[in-house]
Amino acid sequence: MASAFDEDMNELRALYDKTRHSIVEFQEGMGNAVGAARSKSRVVSAKVDGRGEVTELKLHTQAWRGMAPAELCKAILDTISQARTDSQQRLWKSMGDFMPPGLDVSKVVSGAYNWADAIPERPGLPKIVQEMFDQPMPNPAGDRRSDNE
Repeated sequence: MASAFDEDMNELRALYDKTRHSIVEFQEGMGNAVGAARSKSRVVSAKVDGRGEVTELKLHTQAWRGMAPAELCKAILDTISQARTDSQQRLWKSMGDFMPPGLDVSKVVSGAYNWADAIPERPGLPKIVQEMFDQPMPNPAGDRRSDNE
């Protein structure tokens, strides 16, 4: 028969394994977070990968030839930006499995997220492990300190 400690440690190990699996799966799936967009003028389309790198850029029809250079450049840049946003949103959605509940990943990425609100001062551990965690740290040198210390 397993002790309460063994059961708690098995629970902790299972939680660790699940979290690790989710993170590895997320990393492997980053390439699948492809974002795509097409310009308002329908002249330009772009695709980007999960890291925001442009993987495809297409000019549709011959209408781009009649566009002013600045107008065409703006259409290209705006379309790439929209594709990156699409890719990021897909990526952030896939992160939900191993992030704290209710976490807005866009705030994390922008730096606006307050991690102190998400990470409790006391971790949620099995009772027996929490009790060990709450014990004062032993003095490795023993209590051999002199009054002069």
